[in-house]
Amino acid sequence: MAVYHCPDCGREIYFKGVCYYCRMKAAQERYRTMSGEEVARTVREIIDGIETIQEWDKAYKDFRGLLSCRDIDTEAIAEAAFAKKIYYPPTLYRDASASVRDAMIRLLEQPDCGDAGHLLMCLARIGDGTAVEAIKKFEADPLPWREKLYWSPSQYLMCGDLCLDGDGKTVRLAYEQCYALLPGAEQDADGAVTVASPRDDVCPQCGCKLVDILTLDGRDERLSFLGLEGRLRIPICPNCATLCEKSVVRYTPDGDSSAELIEAFVDENYIGEAQYAELTNTSLVLAGEASPPYFQFCPEDVFTIGGRPEWVQDPQYEDCPDCGRKMKLLAQMSWNTVMDYTEGSLFMQICTDCRVVVLVHQQT
Repeated sequence: MAVYHCPDCGREIYFKGVCYYCRMKAAQERYRTMSGEEVARTVREIIDGIETIQEWDKAYKDFRGLLSCRDIDTEAIAEAAFAKKIYYPPTLYRDASASVRDAMIRLLEQPDCGDAGHLLMCLARIGDGTAVEAIKKFEADPLPWREKLYWSPSQYLMCGDLCLDGDGKTVRLAYEQCYALLPGAEQDADGAVTVASPRDDVCPQCGCKLVDILTLDGRDERLSFLGLEGRLRIPICPNCATLCEKSVVRYTPDGDSSAELIEAFVDENYIGEAQYAELTNTSLVLAGEASPPYFQFCPEDVFTIGGRPEWVQDPQYEDCPDCGRKMKLLAQMSWNTVMDYTEGSLFMQICTDCRVVVLVHQQT
């Protein structure tokens, strides 16, 4: 097979032209640098092409690009989608008007509603008090469409990064504040965040050397929204992290931590020395300014602290193994940001009360 090099970054590829990574980076930069007039025009184009939004083509890509990079208001887009009975993706309805929200609730009040699952996801994404109260009502007084749902109505709140506590009060499971980790030289690092630091200990399951996949200094002003008491280190086995049910990390404010694998699927190490070296030579630094909360939806694979997750599969907010409460999303890492040609994302969730982090991997 012929080997070529990307003209932009020099990466080895097996076709002529610009590599996937550089094309995605260019797409992100295009949305980021659009003028206000260009943003408005693109929003109009999304509205005009709303019936193609589920074809994952131009309208869909433009919507995600503007949502992630420009944090656009989606009210007009939601109006257009609702008029065409398009209820997916639910992020279309993030800024839906009260009239659209109430119309959705009226549809769900019909016993034979055929779009109940998608409508519940949209209401969860709207996530205001009226939407949540409606979902609670459908939970308490189920209608016939309940039998066809994948989850109970209240579980659909996780599609909007919400849940109900034991008293029925709304709990937010994701931070609105979001900071990206960006490529940067070692001398650019300010100590707030370190990615994939090598460790001397090895995984008891497969023998792979462990890494501190993420180290956070909670005293940094940018990370104060996390409520950390000090330095947090998150050790993982880079081999088993993608081949186990989940990893549980317990930490102390002085930076000590220990990790436990839950239901590891294999005991063989597939991470060679070259891959380990690539991982532990990752150069990512904390951005100086916050990103939009939906930055994970941008065209390029990214690594974010806080923000709203983009689940690869279904929402998977974990229960804290110590107190049983739903955990909050701490970080989402696309594996491609630390090792080329890898798939899926690692979701890091935290319970600051119990000082526990749970990591789950999702892959298509």
